[in-house]
Amino acid sequence: RHVDPSNIRSVAEIGAGYGRLAHMAVSRFPHWRYCIFDIPPAVVISQHYLAALLGEPAVRPVPAGEEAGADGDDAPRVRVFLPHQLEQFPDGYFDLVINISSFDEMSREQVENYFSLIDRKCSGWFYIKGHDVAPPWCQTSAGGLTELPYKASWTLVHQRKDPFSPSFIERIYRTPGGRAG
Repeated sequence: RHVDPSNIRSVAEIGAGYGRLAHMAVSRFPHWRYCIFDIPPAVVISQHYLAALLGEPAVRPVPAGEEAGADGDDAPRVRVFLPHQLEQFPDGYFDLVINISSFDEMSREQVENYFSLIDRKCSGWFYIKGHDVAPPWCQTSAGGLTELPYKASWTLVHQRKDPFSPSFIERIYRTPGGRAG
C-alpha cells in the first residue's frame, strides 16, 4: 500500500538470514535486482538456499575486491555481499533497503554507520522491522526500534505493530530522492 513495487529496481537487504524474504521478493517481482549484505556464515547459507530454489545462475556471490556496483542485463537476480561491500555501491543506487531485526544485534556505532550508508546509498524507501522494546541482550538501544538514529531528512510514511509478533514494530521511511507511490 505504501510503496509501488513496480518502481523498485534494486533492493538491498541488510542481514538476510537464510534468504526467505529474498526468495519471496524475486519470485514475486522478477524485475528486482536483489543484493544481500550479511556476515558469515549467514551469507553462505542464504547463497546456497537461494541457488537451490532459484537456480545457480540466478545467485552469485561477489568476491571481496570485485566492483560491487556494476551490473548489466545479464547480472544475476540475487547477489550476495559481505557488509563492508555496501560502501562500494554508487550513491542513490538502491530503491529499497530492508532490515528485519538485525540492528539490535549490532553496536550503536555499527548501526549509525549503516544508517549513514542507507542515507547515501538509498534514493527511495527504507523498511525496518524490529523490537518495540529492546530485549535485555540488545546492544544498540534500551528503547528498541523507535530510538535508532533515523535521519531528519527521512519521512516516516508507515508504522504499525507486527500482526504476527506484537513485540515487533515495522516502519517505512521515504529517503531523499524517493518516488511517491
